Amino acid sequence: MEPLQPGFVAYVDANDKFYIIGASEGLKYITNSGNATEFTALTTGQTSSTVAITALEPDDSPRHLYQIVFGFQDGMQYKFQAPSGISRLGPDQDRTSTYLTTKDTHRLVPNPDLTETWLVKYYFPAFVVYNSTPVTLTPRIWFYGKNYDIREITNVPLINSLRMALGGQAPAPMPFKRITIGGVKRTAGN
Repeated sequence: MEPLQPGFVAYVDANDKFYIIGASEGLKYITNSGNATEFTALTTGQTSSTVAITALEPDDSPRHLYQIVFGFQDGMQYKFQAPSGISRLGPDQDRTSTYLTTKDTHRLVPNPDLTETWLVKYYFPAFVVYNSTPVTLTPRIWFYGKNYDIREITNVPLINSLRMALGGQAPAPMPFKRITIGGVKRTAGN
């Protein structure tokens, strides 16, 4: 997971805007800890409903951008959705068939290739969990990452120059990164 630097420009596709990255701080959230009770216990062979992790919806006033990775420790099967309702793993034709386990991304060593996700207001992750273990367990997910302050760029000539660079029609006036909220775009019709 490569962090963004202050002063860097980020294009966020979900709202089609450019932002200047400000200060940042570490982010850590563990489901079902403290007062949070996102998941209930699952018996062997039981599947949860879709559980939205709304605690990971960034603020909009002031605006924030989250960059996260996540992992597990319990051996259950997790289907990942980001934003909520959109399955993120598997082939375009059937993204609902693929899940992650501790072997794919452990809480102590999250796999950014499978789990790195960007979040802004109204976009947060959700999970459906299947308990394939022989014991009753309560799902827990460990999230780690960065919380960035972001400020929208309003300078029209700069926005126009950045849009030209985004489309490959001109060199970028400054370094910027395209942020795809929730992961890669789906194939048309899926």
